Amino acid sequence: MPKPMPRVPILASLLSMRVLPSTGGGDTEFCNTYAAYDDLSHEVKLQIDKLHVMHSAWNTLFYYDPEPRVDLLRNMMRIGDRELPSTAIRGRSAIW
Repeated sequence: MPKPMPRVPILASLLSMRVLPSTGGGDTEFCNTYAAYDDLSHEVKLQIDKLHVMHSAWNTLFYYDPEPRVDLLRNMMRIGDRELPSTAIRGRSAIW
């Protein structure tokens, strides 16, 4: 049974390579979303602070499976959606 969408998104994600590409490696990059927000101009911060984002597990399914099985789609939809502020979620503004 899928778990419901949390009220606050997870704090971090961890990527780990399972298979090394024959070319020797990928091009994975990381960024500090707090620093990205801090570097924005005051005007841009005022614009994006009003925005909200929709976290939706079932919508992400279509990125890797454009025609998912009906049972899989229903299970993902049971997780639900959550509308959240686009910047300040944990007391400090960042770009989510």
